[in-house]
Amino acid sequence: KCVHFTDDNVLVGSRNGIKRLEALCEMIIESKECGDFPKDFLFNCQTRIEDLQIVDNNRKRWVNRELLRLMKSAGFHVVSLGVETFSGRLQKCPPINKNINIDDIKSVLDTVLEEGLVPKINLILGIPETTVDEILLSMEIGAEYMRKGCQLSVGTAMLSMPGARIYNNPNYE
Repeated sequence: KCVHFTDDNVLVGSRNGIKRLEALCEMIIESKECGDFPKDFLFNCQTRIEDLQIVDNNRKRWVNRELLRLMKSAGFHVVSLGVETFSGRLQKCPPINKNINIDDIKSVLDTVLEEGLVPKINLILGIPETTVDEILLSMEIGAEYMRKGCQLSVGTAMLSMPGARIYNNPNYE
């Protein structure tokens, strides 16, 4: 009844990655229309906030609504997003090191909701540099988005896995 793509790169934000997902969605829609695939079959996936954004030549960002609408038409339901933290400072720290800001995160979450999909926010409260105030901020904003219809997943400790940028960094256990 459901497939969950558990790879962060399902929606690789490159032009080819987006074309690949669009082609998959089109195939699913066609298969459902001709009866080869159950109409009520659902798909869930993981992705990064930045992979749902389009960046123009002036570095302006906006959410790729067309892609979200196509995903919804194909039967995508939950989109799990690696938000990690709602602290702008922590977004820039070495363990997270993302090129997004809180406005980007909120814009993506709000747009995913508006397009009828369910965002699942993945937070990590135990990022090494986290202060108590930043933990409370992430919990407060996370709860705000739960009330809007998001799901919330909370990790208490950040673990460094092989391949992570900080895995061999002596400043992090």
